[in-house]
Amino acid sequence: MKNTSLRQPPPTGFTIVELMLATSVFSIVLLVALGSFLQIGRVFYKGVSLTAVQNIATQVLNDMSNNMQTSSGFSLPPPSNGYTYWCIGNTRYTYITHSVGGQQVATPANLANVNYNNGTSGGSFGLLKDTLAGNASCATPCFGGTCLAGYVALSSNSVEMLGDNMRLASISITQPDASTSPNLYNINMVVVYGDDSVLDFSNPLRPTCLAGSQNQAFCSVVTISTTVLQGAQT
Repeated sequence: MKNTSLRQPPPTGFTIVELMLATSVFSIVLLVALGSFLQIGRVFYKGVSLTAVQNIATQVLNDMSNNMQTSSGFSLPPPSNGYTYWCIGNTRYTYITHSVGGQQVATPANLANVNYNNGTSGGSFGLLKDTLAGNASCATPCFGGTCLAGYVALSSNSVEMLGDNMRLASISITQPDASTSPNLYNINMVVVYGDDSVLDFSNPLRPTCLAGSQNQAFCSVVTISTTVLQGAQT
């Protein structure tokens, strides 16, 4: 008698080799996608930090330029043991650069962290701005305690002009030609963002970001300058 029962088809599925190949391909795709995602994140963060530094540097430069244009005079006293200051009108700018031990700005709104008094070196600030009394000369600033003779304490309106994790590499006011343009001045400034570990300070006045995408993402160096006619709007 003829057997009429249906023949069962052989079981279907993936072999071990096929599964391993599929897993390998999928893993490669995930790694490529992850690498691209991380690179996009680094580029984005680099853009954010660079924009922030550029904005801060521009604000500082505009502030000084506007004060110079409306002021009848300014003074550039010599450095004072680790920090330097100058006055444009009755506005005093006190700063410390990395080349003389300046640290990153950590809490710009908290001047209690300022670490200097009566000309001592060092400091945890970048660029402080305060307003002197109308009849006060451009005296050496001090903070906390009792100021020595000839020093004038930072006023209550003192502000830190730099942002978090920023520092000054250099800042200067120079005359391009004092003989023909005695009231024309150049203001030059280099502002740095980032930890020491991602920066090359071989040239302390013009540092650079270390090579490598990881370093570049957390480092920005902005050089900015302008030319000002002092007293142009008095």
